Amino acid sequence: MANLIISMPDHLVRSLEGITTAQHKALFRTALRHAGVGENLLATWAAEETKREYWARLIPNLESSDAGVAALNRHADAVSEQNTFPDLESTEDSVLRIRNAKTAIADLRDCRQRQSEKAQFANRPSLSSSRGFRK
Repeated sequence: MANLIISMPDHLVRSLEGITTAQHKALFRTALRHAGVGENLLATWAAEETKREYWARLIPNLESSDAGVAALNRHADAVSEQNTFPDLESTEDSVLRIRNAKTAIADLRDCRQRQSEKAQFANRPSLSSSRGFRK
């Protein structure tokens, strides 16, 4: 799935936002860097800007290019592999936050699987072209 360049439905972008913005700021920045978000975009993160504000500003930038969509997809793939939430364990409402994160990750995995299946189906040769028929 890592090579899929498909934009995600808005509700899953919001789920991804909820999961990723729960991380500490430094970890979030590192995760974005590993996903391929360029240093020029990372450098625009103002010190007083929250992770949620930055994410909301970053998403349209990423969705505006194939490279940005690929970075967003790599980030989604990395997040979908997450099984533990050490950043959430120390919060007062950790049980609720961890439950919500697990639900969001399950939704994200389902979406990525459906996207992968849809892309594979779209790339299959049609029955008529595989038998030499002309349209």
